[in-house]
Amino acid sequence: MTDESTLGYALLGLLTQQPQSGYDLRKLFVATPMGVFSDSPGAIYPALGRLERRGWIAAGPAPRGGRRRRVYAPTPDGRAAFAVWVSQSPTPDDIARRWDVLMLRVALMGGVVKPAVVDQILATTQAAVDEYLASLEAFHAGPGQEMPVLAQLAFESGIESVRARARWIRRARQRAGVRRKR
Repeated sequence: MTDESTLGYALLGLLTQQPQSGYDLRKLFVATPMGVFSDSPGAIYPALGRLERRGWIAAGPAPRGGRRRRVYAPTPDGRAAFAVWVSQSPTPDDIARRWDVLMLRVALMGGVVKPAVVDQILATTQAAVDEYLASLEAFHAGPGQEMPVLAQLAFESGIESVRARARWIRRARQRAGVRRKR
């Protein structure tokens, strides 16, 4: 694993799906929830430069008839690095603090990792979410009862969001399994 940023991996994942120009990538970040990772040209273009210097992407000219843009595509090393990143097992910190990055990895892993690995990652995610939920509920039932009422209400909101994640991961595992069997 390298020290590449989440933005860098997001760009690499999008380029793994389809070669694109920096301008096309920026438009995608502006128009979709990907913008949470950055829609700033001041971040996207430097990240593309880092990926290119690292040898993970290569740029070629845009197809004829188009504007003079460089179209980026992943190199074999870039594809391999991306596959390692999306295949990581989720950590407790991913579940508690970096759910958005975990969901980015899930969204981009299709066609990159084998179905058995997808199932393993989703199963590990389910177990980690269940464990985190149990710890939150135990705290709420014990020491959490000593918190001020408004703090309890805020904590309960957090518990509800983790319960929603637990419901989602069960549905996701079912749907991903159904899709593989078709």
